Amino acid sequence: MAPREKPSQSRGQSIREEEMSLWNPMVQAFSRDEALDHETMQKFISPVTAKVEPDDYYAEYFRTELTYQTSLSQDPSNAVLLVNYAQFLYLVAHDNDRAEEYFKNAVAAEPVDAEARSKYATFLWRARSDLWAAKEMYLEAISADASNSFYAADYAHFLWNTGGEDTCFPLSSPEEDQAWSGDSSDTHEA
Repeated sequence: MAPREKPSQSRGQSIREEEMSLWNPMVQAFSRDEALDHETMQKFISPVTAKVEPDDYYAEYFRTELTYQTSLSQDPSNAVLLVNYAQFLYLVAHDNDRAEEYFKNAVAAEPVDAEARSKYATFLWRARSDLWAAKEMYLEAISADASNSFYAADYAHFLWNTGGEDTCFPLSSPEEDQAWSGDSSDTHEA
């Protein structure tokens, strides 16, 4: 007497047989077609493999980190190096605490760097979910380089994605606003 199969095993087996009955004719059709070379066939039939990153892949991370650290030891107040290293720590190494430290150093560096502020704002928004601090940092980036529309676009993207409905960036100075409204400091008394 044969052992009884569990219903889930027989159902799984029937699904597998059905899949194979659909798959095998496709494989045979591709195999018969002599016009297609092996490389083209591989593009049609995706192999069931997973590539594992080699161990030396992570060695590249360490080399990159060492390069940043060496460069920063020679020029510790370089905002470009600081913000790029912070980006590396945030996006590649996933070390948000160290990334934030380097973002803060980049923002504190002189001269004022709008790019550092914009990238730090994105970090505050995405990694820390600190919308208020991100908003302030985006506004600082815009203020640091008002002629570059990229920072205003970044801020608009932030507002769009976070639902900042009651927020707007003033496009004119207070003096210009006063001129447009017709209000002046001279009041006429009747």
